Amino acid sequence: MSISRRRFMQHVGLLSLSIPHVALSKTANKETPLHAQSPGFTTEPYLQSLTSSSVSIQVLTRTNSYTWVEFGEQKIDQSHFESRHGLKVANCRYFNFKLYNLKPDTLYQYRIHTKPIQKLAGYEVLYGEEMVSETYSFRTLPQQKESCNVILFNDIHDRNGSFKTLWQVRNQQTTDLVVFNGDMFNQIKDENQLVENFLLPINELFSTRTPFVFNRGNHETRGLFARELDKYFDYPNQKTYQAFQLGPIFWIFLDSGEDKFDSSKEYFGLADFDRLRLEQRDWLLEIVKTPAFKRAKFRAVAIHMPPLYSKDWHGPTHCHELFVPIFNKHKIDIVYSGHNHKAEFIAPNDDHKFALFIGGGPKEGQRTILDVQANSKSLHSQLISENGQVIKSWTIKA
Repeated sequence: MSISRRRFMQHVGLLSLSIPHVALSKTANKETPLHAQSPGFTTEPYLQSLTSSSVSIQVLTRTNSYTWVEFGEQKIDQSHFESRHGLKVANCRYFNFKLYNLKPDTLYQYRIHTKPIQKLAGYEVLYGEEMVSETYSFRTLPQQKESCNVILFNDIHDRNGSFKTLWQVRNQQTTDLVVFNGDMFNQIKDENQLVENFLLPINELFSTRTPFVFNRGNHETRGLFARELDKYFDYPNQKTYQAFQLGPIFWIFLDSGEDKFDSSKEYFGLADFDRLRLEQRDWLLEIVKTPAFKRAKFRAVAIHMPPLYSKDWHGPTHCHELFVPIFNKHKIDIVYSGHNHKAEFIAPNDDHKFALFIGGGPKEGQRTILDVQANSKSLHSQLISENGQVIKSWTIKA
């Protein structure tokens, strides 16, 4: 592929001698080196919140810029920018482009344009050279989706090579959604760490074409950059919890917060997770009243800390007190968790009427992936080790 004055390939391995790499963060995992990217973009774009008629495209540029997306079906013939209060979003580095009124079950192509802003004054704006990403694609969901395939990761803890190892455990051609169910990091210190240990590895695997949910774990609440993390993801209503229908499954994503008391010395008086969990309890009581929840074939919850079988730590205990009675009363079928660093499955019993999968830990030999496949007749879950062995499978009939 040729590179003109205004167009650059997103992957620029051939140009790596002339384009400097971003400096490695001290938190970068040495397993996988930082990837070279084009001059205009820190990462490739990544998808969130894909439906039959809409998608969110996240973009992170190298410098403050004016950035927009072009897209189309057979050819790229539409453009979209974001604006607020009469002003186009500009002079920043992260962008969330929300495309609406798309056609169901349709393949779209897209690419990103960016112009660095060198000066922004009342009557003077100076742009740098316009740059364009390579072309990517995604397919919107069918209007009536009868089945779905979801993959869940947990507890990667800055081992960025684990994403590829686990991704290759099974054929991912049919994956509709990827869920990162907490503790992708040990703590979150800076943007370089987010890029090197998360965004770049998943760019290579799927995130330009397949959407994901970033479901926060307790380690994502720690570190200098923890309060900036939500800017990089499309959280509905600016909340770290959400719910939506995908095929026959109604999904609920809960933020379990920290594992210790808010008053614990480790948080230096800055934690308020009890209130966050209470807020989610009240929200959940409204969600279970919705028609979509009630008519769903299956109901699943993803929550980082297991609300059961997680010893007597305050966070999981509080989750148990607030959420498990609702799960039992309103017929949650299954819960997917991590946190314990030990792969486990607990069948429904008198105390909890739902099945519980707990993914493995971050170290080699402990790593697992959860594979969830559902259609109108059944929901089938498999806890799979890094070497492809099925540790436990569980099928729920409609």
